Amino acid sequence: MKKRSPVGFPAALFAVGLGMSMYYGYAWYQLPVYNDAELAQSVDINLAMDMQRQNKPMPTDPAKLAELKAAVRADLDAVVSKERRETLGAFSAGLIGLLLALGQFLLLWRLRKPQ
Repeated sequence: MKKRSPVGFPAALFAVGLGMSMYYGYAWYQLPVYNDAELAQSVDINLAMDMQRQNKPMPTDPAKLAELKAAVRADLDAVVSKERRETLGAFSAGLIGLLLALGQFLLLWRLRKPQ
């Protein structure tokens, strides 16, 4: 019976880790950076769309309007931070896979019997 090579799993782990880190690293690099003016404009647009969807007029009370804008801004900030967190988490998982594979390769190299 032929003996299996112990390098198969670390090689697959290396390939998956490299692929994940490259894909999500590029996705992380491509994430847009929003400034306050863009976020304020997005809050105004989203609030207007929400009011239109609910068939309600825009509130004239400045306190109520500020409260609604703060709620929409909190939702928008949560979406942006979730997208960044998920992308960075997947990138980190790819790097951890790479490190584990390299550790396995090093361990196999150190345990190799001289022939």
